[in-house]
Amino acid sequence: VTDELDVCREMLSRHRKIVGPDCETFFTLGNHEERASRITNFRPEFRAYVARRLPEEMGLTDNSIRYLDWGGWVNYLGVTITHGEFVSNALYGAANAARRNITKFGGSGISGHTHRRACVAFSSVRGTHTWYDLGCTTRMDQPWKRGKSDWEWGIATSIVFDNQVHVQQIPIHEHGFASPAGKFYRR
Repeated sequence: VTDELDVCREMLSRHRKIVGPDCETFFTLGNHEERASRITNFRPEFRAYVARRLPEEMGLTDNSIRYLDWGGWVNYLGVTITHGEFVSNALYGAANAARRNITKFGGSGISGHTHRRACVAFSSVRGTHTWYDLGCTTRMDQPWKRGKSDWEWGIATSIVFDNQVHVQQIPIHEHGFASPAGKFYRR
């Protein structure tokens, strides 16, 4: 666990340097991280320690990253940011999860629970709404996963213009990714 926390701290520190100190950044606790909290069901004496220390151990505090607990979400200028909870292993699984999220939250949003990338949009009398399923930033060679993973690496960045959030979904490939500004970042 210590090695994984070290990698997490390094990654979040690198991301913070890339986006700069003025960028409001959120980290949504997901089902994987939530396992640490579940341990406290069996060892209640660790509950306060885990709740207090997990954001600190992950480097969120040092990097000024807002922490959202499992199941939590934030509405940022009409865009919901959440870990997500829906998953579908069928073809177009991430798109189906994105459709379920856009219905649940009633508008645009960002999630990553499926570990696959998708973008789903619909228009109504209230305007056009888009849900982005970002993919993941985890290792693909998980020891418990057999064969080639169908997960996809991805992140997003956004800018606020005219009081609206404009999301740019960024796929991460084997060698790295290109930012919307045209700079290439190696993995």
